[in-house]
Amino acid sequence: MERYDNPYDAPAPGYYSQPPQWPQKVEPVSGLAIASMVTGIIGDAMILATCCFGPTFLLAGPLGITAVVLGYSALKEIKQQNKEGRGFAIAGIACGWTAIALFALGMLAVVAYVGVFIYAASQANR
Repeated sequence: MERYDNPYDAPAPGYYSQPPQWPQKVEPVSGLAIASMVTGIIGDAMILATCCFGPTFLLAGPLGITAVVLGYSALKEIKQQNKEGRGFAIAGIACGWTAIALFALGMLAVVAYVGVFIYAASQANR
């Protein structure tokens, strides 16, 4: 028997190469699910960007609603057409609802701030 000092020369005795791997059938991923997740993440990012870039939270509401609608549509499409991407759709729905909730809290804070400002201005005129 011949000994190989270089591990790249030949396999060691008794070892065989793996049999060829045949391509696996991959189900297509739902585009709606990916779009839902992306819009939901961007909606949440708009909430976080408010501290640096001003009232960008105003974009979070429409983006969150879009993410939720796309997510539920994607779940329906995935179930009917046997596609992949259920996790993407659920992530989009969760991010969308988070963006909607934070948008609502932001709007509530703006309304409260304006209300306090108007009240203070009316009290100052007396």
